[in-house]
Amino acid sequence: MKIETIKRVFVWKGTQLPDPNPTGNLEAVRDALSHAHPEIANAAIDGPATGKDGVHTYTFVASVGTKG
Repeated sequence: MKIETIKRVFVWKGTQLPDPNPTGNLEAVRDALSHAHPEIANAAIDGPATGKDGVHTYTFVASVGTKG
């Protein structure tokens, strides 16, 4: 039996971001990526969408709301 790791790609505003921790859960990845992209900290995660090559693509979706 062979265990294969599923490759993940994260997208923020049309830009592909590498997976900083392939074994981490999605929340841990969001926390890690939010250091470079602070808006990701409050974004929802949409996906995965699976491509022909088997790569799982997750998209960060900005939260829409009003202040106050």
